[in-house]
Parts: sequence; structure tokens; C-alpha cells
Amino acid sequence: MYFQTIFLASVAAMLVMGAPIKPSDSQTEQKYQLPGYYAPQIKYNYTLNDQWRNTTLNTTDIQHNALTMLEGMLTLGENVTMQQRASPQDQGTGLYRCNVIEKVNGIDIANTHGVIHTDKFGNPIGQTSSWVNVTQELKATVDKCTHASKLSPIDAVIALTTSLGQNFTSSDISQSIDQDNTIIISGLDALTLQTVTVKNKLYKTKDSIKCVWEVNLEIGISWVVAYIDKTNGQIIGSQDWSSSATSNSDGTRTVRLLRRALVTESDPNQKHLEKRQARQDRRQQQKITPTGNIPSSSYFVIPLGGIDPDTVPQMLISNPIDKDSSPLGWHDDGLGQGPVSQSKGNNAVVKDNRALNDDPNVGILTAPDFKFEFTADFATQDPSQYISSSITNIFFLVNFYHDIMFKYGFDEVSGNFQTSNIGDNGKSNDAVVAMVQDGSGKNNANFATPPDGASGIMRMFTWTSKTPNLDGSMDNSVIIHELTHGLSTRLTGGPDDSSCLQLQESSGMGEGWSDFLSLALEAVVSDTPETELPIGGYSTGNRKNGVRSAPYTTNVNVNRRTYADAGRTNSVHSIGESWAIALWEAYWLMVQKLGFEPNLMNSESGKGNTVFLKLVVQGMKLQPCNPTMVIARNAIILADQQLFGGANFCEIQKGFAKRGLGANAQSGVFVNDFTVDPKCQ
Repeated sequence: MYFQTIFLASVAAMLVMGAPIKPSDSQTEQKYQLPGYYAPQIKYNYTLNDQWRNTTLNTTDIQHNALTMLEGMLTLGENVTMQQRASPQDQGTGLYRCNVIEKVNGIDIANTHGVIHTDKFGNPIGQTSSWVNVTQELKATVDKCTHASKLSPIDAVIALTTSLGQNFTSSDISQSIDQDNTIIISGLDALTLQTVTVKNKLYKTKDSIKCVWEVNLEIGISWVVAYIDKTNGQIIGSQDWSSSATSNSDGTRTVRLLRRALVTESDPNQKHLEKRQARQDRRQQQKITPTGNIPSSSYFVIPLGGIDPDTVPQMLISNPIDKDSSPLGWHDDGLGQGPVSQSKGNNAVVKDNRALNDDPNVGILTAPDFKFEFTADFATQDPSQYISSSITNIFFLVNFYHDIMFKYGFDEVSGNFQTSNIGDNGKSNDAVVAMVQDGSGKNNANFATPPDGASGIMRMFTWTSKTPNLDGSMDNSVIIHELTHGLSTRLTGGPDDSSCLQLQESSGMGEGWSDFLSLALEAVVSDTPETELPIGGYSTGNRKNGVRSAPYTTNVNVNRRTYADAGRTNSVHSIGESWAIALWEAYWLMVQKLGFEPNLMNSESGKGNTVFLKLVVQGMKLQPCNPTMVIARNAIILADQQLFGGANFCEIQKGFAKRGLGANAQSGVFVNDFTVDPKCQ
């Protein structure tokens, strides 16, 4: 078992995950640990060849067809059943992903997954699972713990908060039952502004199945989901839905939990009712009809491809909105007010959070007549003096990222981030909430990704690498890195499940995808495979390496990372470097073959960079929960087979093989293999 390392500091701020800074002398800090997440062994098959159907199936038939096949593939039995979760069908390709979870006695096993992928005709193209063979012995264990469980939901919450150094008692906390039998906890408003929930679950451990309470607790920058044994109150597993731009030198995920006073002295019962109403509103979403009233707007920003103020100065960008991706525009959240000239809309809510007030309605920037034309002198001004420029840059880039990735398959049905969904697909009320110059940390950035229907939360910090300090909100490479955590988490395993990048390797791959998308979206025509590109070069003041051990380049004399290096470290960011450089190698072989498209909105260009972006996104959809690098590579190859008839197999093979993920590479072994398939030699 591995542990998540927790540090708690006794000062009045908020929780910070992953910040590589020491607390000031006035702070006292204690070290805590929570058990990590356990995932049953992954099984996958990407060589299914039942391709006899040639008639497009409707939604009902394709779903029924997939569930029937899963019933024959997964081990079911007496009181062992499966239940379907969000199962999106790709709007562009028609590929369908049917997601199910395993249940015993009607109770979910939280860490199990079963998936089958079909084409639009219902032909199976891949099957993955982390499934439990519930033997009679395991079934008896479940029956026993179900009847022996005495721990209450409030006891479970107290067990978790106590493990984090907090002194709540049962008299502080109350509970109620929501419409879907979720237990809603009240009384923790001094610790979190998010709804705290508890659910009755089962949890597979290495040797058994345990009856647990699943406690969902957002605490500032960390968003913890913990599994508490109902028979003894022990925490036996946990997830963290947050990811940061950098990690500590020892590879641990460090969290500083900082208890704070209530933002307001409002009635806690009223606050609970407001949170509960928000949950009900998410379930009762209505179809939105765009009015077409999108006002002219302008933004003074670092454009995509400009990277940072040292590379390209602020530029005025007018009317950048893609109406296909954002039919409401960027300033209308679809809730009836129409367009408002503020830093909020359907895709993003961007706010000044220097004062550590996480209320998304506080700190919003207002501009005259949709003209967000704020300038700054980054060489002489402190970040606090150009907060309007920072908010504008984040607002622009979050929205532009949304519109671009919508073109490549990160749409409503796939779980993207929008307050109002235009169609009947996916869950709404989850625009990205971005905290600019967040006062809870320095020298880092962070993104928390709950399941579809709850907002992704991004925190951007200032950096002390120079005087005056710098603002990560002006570093596009860091911003894109953070946003991509939302992409990779929502697509891997499906939009209803944020547990699918929780193991050491898969979590590291999440960091790798984030670095890769930063490189791919910031690439310009003048770049070559040998161009040396850092992540966070502006924020750190290290123009060569940025926050990584080396710049990204296909030159192996400069960046020597390989697959084997991922087996020599516990740092998820170091693991991510191995994955990102392999993706970057394949990307450049595609660009050299098919050319480069500078306008990323032109996703149908057929150029190498846009084609490979499609393959990476589709690969995320095809890969299993908590994939390995080998499995994720195979998912990209499968995506190419489905989207382009396998036309790019050799480029993908050669790119990965150059960095040790060759044809014979094996999961979990981390031994380099440079073998290329014979047909590509």
C-alpha cells in the first residue's frame, strides 16, 4: 500500500497541495498520511474482431447491445450485478463507450469498472475492466460486514477530519438524506464551502472486500475522497481529485490544511439548503436554446502560441469566440441574464482570490462594454497591480481552451465544463472556477476535477522567482497544463468517475498529458522537432528547464527521458516527463508526415498536429480506468484504426519506440524496448 502524505499547518488560510515551499517560521506543521487508492488488476482486449454489423444503431439499441455483451464478458453471480454509469457516444465518430460498475447485494464496489467500446454499428472494438470475481467466501465477507457495521456516517466524517488534525465532534455535525440516498453533511462550513457527502459503498482491498462509508470532502486545494471501514472506523483508502504543476523533491503529494473562519456568518442551515438546492438543480437541468445574441468583445492577453509576456507582449484579440463550441458566447451562462460584461460565463468563472474567499460570486472582474483591455508592466509592477490583466488572460485562455478541445471531442456528452449544456447530453453547472493570484500558496498551480456536474477548480499562484514577483496567470504553459487535468480526468473512465488517474503511474501520465497539451497547443510554425521548450519557464525564471528536469525536445542529447526512467522515481511529475516526451515524439513524426496547421480551430485540416490531437483525445476515451503507458499507447493505436483506418500506425509506433515504449514493452516492468513493428522497418 502506498500513502498520500499530508502536512497540516496551524495558520488561518487554506489547504495547499504540492507546493514546494517551506512554511514560514511562524507556522507549525505536522505530517499526516492517508492510505492511497487500490485498483483491481486491469484487463483489456483491443483485438476484438466481431465486425459483421453494418447498420447504424440508434441510442437505445447500441446501449442494449453493449450491455448484453458486457453481461457475457464480466463475472456476475448471485446478488452480483452491474449498473450502467454515464456512457457517452462520441458525437463525431459514433464510437460508444458503455461504462458499468460492479454491485454486491445492491451496493457499489467503489473501485471496480467494466467497459466495452463499440463502433456506431454496435461492433465491439475493445473491452477493459477492473472487476472482482466475487467468490462465495467474498460474498460471505460482505454479508458479515453488512450486518456487523456500527459506524455512523457522522462517525466516518469525524474519523476523516480527525486524521487531518481537525477537532469536530458529533454535536458539531448533522446529516440529511438527499433524493438519491446520498447523505449530506452539515456543520463543516469552517473547513469547506463545498457540499460534504457520504455514501454507502463496498471497497475492494488486495485480499478482501470491505463495507465502507465513502466520504467526499473538498478542503481548499485538495479534494479528498476517503473510504472508512464501517466496522472499525479505519481509513483504508483514499483519492485526491486535485493535481498540481510541481511536486516535492521526495515525490510526495504534500497538503497543508489550514483551518479558516467562515467567510460569512450566515445561518448554517440556510447554507445547507442552498447547497442541497444546487445539487437538485444539477439534476433538473433544462435544455438551453441559444439566442444568437453574442456581443462584440475584446481582450488584451498573451495569445495562444505566445507562451508568456517575455516571449510575446500582450496583444488585443477581438471576437475570438467559436460559436459552434460556445453557442452562448463567453459571457452568458444560460441562466437567463443574457451576456454580462464580467469575467464569468458559460465556460468559466474567473475571480480575484487574493483574499481567500472561495465564493465564486466574489472577486469577479467587470469591464466596460465587453472591452477587457487591461495593460500591465510586468517588469516593474507587482502582480497585485495588474490583477485585471491576470484575470483577463485566464478568462480568455480557459474559454479558448474550451472551444478548441470541443472541436477534438471534449464536448458536453464527454463531460466538459459548462454552466448550461445546450443539448440533452452530460451534466451542467460545472463551469471552471479559476482563482487568480490565490492567496493560499506560492510557486505552483492546481486543478481539482470532481465528476461531471461539479465545477473544476483551478488555483493560480504568484511566483517568487523574481522581484517583482511573477504571476502564473500570465504563463500559458502552466494554465494549459492545469486545464488538461480536467480533460484527462473527465475522459479517462468516463465523466462520472474521477478515480481513474489515481495510481502512481496513471497519475504521472496525467501530468504527462498536461505537459504534452501545453506543448501542442502552444506550438507555432517556426518550431522544429529539436526546439527546446520548457513548461513554466516564465514562472520559474528558468527559461531552459522550467519546472521539469529538462526541456521538451526530440533531441535525445538534451532530453534523455525514456520509459525506464518512470520506474526509477516516485514523483508523478517525473513519471509524466517520460509519458509526455513519448507523445511529443509521435506528434512530430505526424507533423513531418502530414504538415502543421497553425489554426487549431480547424480540427478537420488533416494536418499532423490536428490529427494527433484527435488521436490523443480519442485514446483517453478508449483507455481503461488507471491505465499504464503501454495500455494508453495501445488505445491511441486503436483510435487511429477507428478514425483513420490505421494510416498512422508506423508514426505512432516509431515515436513511442524511440523513448522505450516499443512493440514489446510491458506494463509494470519499466524496461526499455526500442522494437518497431516489422511492417514499419
